[in-house]
Amino acid sequence: MKTNSQSIVLFCFFTLFVLVRIQAQILNNDFELSNDSIHEYPKDWKFVTTDEAQFSLTSSTKSSGSKSFIVDLTNNTSQKNNYFSQVVNFQGKKLQRVLLTYYMKSDLDGTAGIWWQARGKNDIQIGFTNSGMQNQQVSGKTEWSKYTLLLIINEKCTQFIIGGYANGKGKVWFDNFKVEDIKLSDTNPPKEVKTYLKAFKKIVNTHSLYRDSLNWKQIDKDLKYLSKGIDSIDAVGSPKNYIINRLKEAGDNHSFISPKASFVKSQNSQTSTSVPYSKLLNNNIGYVNVPDFSSRNDSIKVEFATKIQGLIKKLDTEHTIKGWVVDLRDNPGGNMHPMLAGLGPLTGEGTSGYFISGKDKISEAWFYKDGSFGVGHNITTQVENPYVIKETNPRIAVLIGSRTGSSGEMTAVAFIGKDNTTLFGQTSGGYTTTNQDFELPNGDRVYLASGYVADRNNVIYPKNLQPDVTVIEDNKDVDKTLEAALKWLFK
Repeated sequence: MKTNSQSIVLFCFFTLFVLVRIQAQILNNDFELSNDSIHEYPKDWKFVTTDEAQFSLTSSTKSSGSKSFIVDLTNNTSQKNNYFSQVVNFQGKKLQRVLLTYYMKSDLDGTAGIWWQARGKNDIQIGFTNSGMQNQQVSGKTEWSKYTLLLIINEKCTQFIIGGYANGKGKVWFDNFKVEDIKLSDTNPPKEVKTYLKAFKKIVNTHSLYRDSLNWKQIDKDLKYLSKGIDSIDAVGSPKNYIINRLKEAGDNHSFISPKASFVKSQNSQTSTSVPYSKLLNNNIGYVNVPDFSSRNDSIKVEFATKIQGLIKKLDTEHTIKGWVVDLRDNPGGNMHPMLAGLGPLTGEGTSGYFISGKDKISEAWFYKDGSFGVGHNITTQVENPYVIKETNPRIAVLIGSRTGSSGEMTAVAFIGKDNTTLFGQTSGGYTTTNQDFELPNGDRVYLASGYVADRNNVIYPKNLQPDVTVIEDNKDVDKTLEAALKWLFK
């Protein structure tokens, strides 16, 4: 959960290095082999084809060879990411920089890229990156180009998970995946790299929830080694993500670095294309879907919150609403403040949750009053002419799932403990720590898991949210979570 903002990209500049091919067994890396049973599918890759997302081999365009892999979203109407992936066995060595190269082409009104995860024993995450984090996403109409992603791993790594994602409408093609080892020169880093890393370590050691789980002696040794041959903090092989990876290994899946450019962009625009929507369900049940929201811009925040309240108002004034469904299943997070300002008519006035500092255990209450949402004594989002629902204490079903993350989870927390309210679905994504942002010497920001979230009754949620009613979704043609919620609302 990013209480004030969110990140998108991390740009990497090339410096002097040597690439050495290593044996990461990516099967059918060039998509030349067909699936044994379904010939148009690539062998060894996993994905789920739907009416809106078609995955297949094609010979109409390729970066080399005779085929490439296409994700066809021509008929897509949702903003969800569509994924493909492969698990690759790989035994890491003691601290190495590993480069994934691949080719993409797009004709897409949306975004597409690659995600790459390193894992160890017991599925412990050793490292993670994706195209968005390293400014390698594609969008619009592009020709075949080579792209790269970098991971820093160690001997604990036993496998990679390499996959692609695409959203929006259109087509995107992938080809020729390769993994290579980066050997950098042995020169000492410039002062800016040392200054950056010193400041970064101090912030983590002071504020991180996981600081006591880190081996700082080993981290200092590793950073010294990883800084060799680096001519800037943004160079390929940069050690700046190394500390984040150690935090992940310690159990922190929520901290990340946002470059200065991304922070500035979030001040002026909304990067997510998702929009809230509503509809009237059978028996006069009002349905409101609240997606992710990323901007820090005040006017954009107010616009988003006002949109949600407008949806609630329209349903409530045009119909005799018997109950509400708030759907957060496709809300991976961003900025919680406009979400909760918009849902204020349903969460109700007063305190709906707390941020609890991990360092000194000081708590700050979230509140909603007269269209204003805020934390502590500060109003963060204000809706003009706020709406008040006709029924003062209606039944509310909140839908959550594995994609409900970060600020999406915080929004669900605001309903927990409220009378006549029940959560339905599956375990949430598990990003319920609070993120505090700190500026680094070059203008980057590190968003650090530094506290916990609690509901209106001061119950803390350190890992994830569990629904009151767990629903197993085993039929893609039937929304069983919504069905369970409606059954409860109809009582």
